Formats: sequence, C-alpha cells, structure tokens
Amino acid sequence: MHLQIVHMCFVMNRLFIYYRRPGEPPIVKGNFIFGSVFDFNTDGINLLQQSHKKYGDIFTLRLFNQYLSVVMDPHTYENMAREKNFDFDVIQKQVNWNVFNFVLKSPRKMIKDTGRTIRGPYLDKAMTSFIRNLHRSFEKTTGENMQGWKTMGLREFTVKSMFNAQFNTIFGYSDDHKFNSDATYRNFEVFHHYFNLFWLGVPKKWFPSDMKAFLEMVYQ
Repeated sequence: MHLQIVHMCFVMNRLFIYYRRPGEPPIVKGNFIFGSVFDFNTDGINLLQQSHKKYGDIFTLRLFNQYLSVVMDPHTYENMAREKNFDFDVIQKQVNWNVFNFVLKSPRKMIKDTGRTIRGPYLDKAMTSFIRNLHRSFEKTTGENMQGWKTMGLREFTVKSMFNAQFNTIFGYSDDHKFNSDATYRNFEVFHHYFNLFWLGVPKKWFPSDMKAFLEMVYQ
C-alpha cells in the first residue's frame, strides 16, 4: 500500500509539477491538474493577451502534462524560425497524428518544396486568384436580394467574403461544381471547438458530434 502511494505521488509529480530551470520563461498559473487547458480552449486569445501583460513577451503555458512556450513579440519570429537548434518536427507529428491520424512523410522536404511555390510567379498567380475570388465573394455578399442597406455581423461578413475567397483560392472555383464553403465553415467551427483538446491527446471518440462535422467537412 505504501509503495502504491509513493508511486502515485511520483506519477503526479512527473505529470503536474515542473521545476523551471534558470533562464526559462515563466509558467502561467493555472489549474493544479489541467493547467491552462480550459482557459486556452475557451478563449485562447484572451489568455494570451492577459499572460502577455503579466509575464512579458515570452511565457509558458501548461496544458495538462505538456508545456507550450509562447513568443508574443512578432519581431522575433524570423530569428526563431531560423534557429537550427529548435526542432518543430515533434509538434507537427503530435498534431497531425492526434488530430488527423496522419503521418507526414519527409516534412523538411515538403517545407522546402512549398517555399519554392509561394514566391515569385507562383505567389503572383495565387494573389491574383485570391483577389478575383474575393471580388466575386464580395459581389455575391452585397448583391444578394439587396434592397437598400443590409446589416450583418463582422464575423458573418468575414465568412462570406474572406473565408469564401480563401476557400475557393485553395480548392478552386468552378461554375459547374461549386464547393459549399458555408457548410465547410459551419463544420469547421464545430470541429475547431475541441481542436486544442484533440492535439493534446484527448480521444476524439469522446466527441462524436465533432468527428461527424470533421468527416462532413472532408468528404463533402
């Protein structure tokens, strides 16, 4: 019995207690067991803003038994991305597998190849397509049954214009076969509500409605 108690204390210490070493960023205070999981999932932007005010440009969030360091100063992003000692492969593997059950092969090669296709003439073509789709979306949004002024919320307007344009730029646009970007967005909103819990390793089968939305979004 005593050995079981010692073992349980050891496991809890490994999971929930982290001793910050000198020079490491401060850890945002949260729930003893879950850390900042629920605050991050409920309103991540507010959590980041409040933590930025209290802890500075760099701080660490504890999400259950995982630690995520956040850099809030955008001027340091480029230097951080070029740092060869940082390995972002671990997080991409975790997110891809836990959320999408997907293993990305040769990720470094993919990033290198992608870098070539988002610059120069490729970037020019992509931006030209985006502007064309944005103009089409904007005309459709402001021209449908317009009798004088029409009001809508900023989020709805953004979905009908920017999201629609981005969606059609990535997946294509055809007069013969139109993707339903509105349905995709609605399903995305449902799935994204628990996205942070999924990539932390919470079983997706606990949230059947979210998985239904995800499958509809993928196979529409």
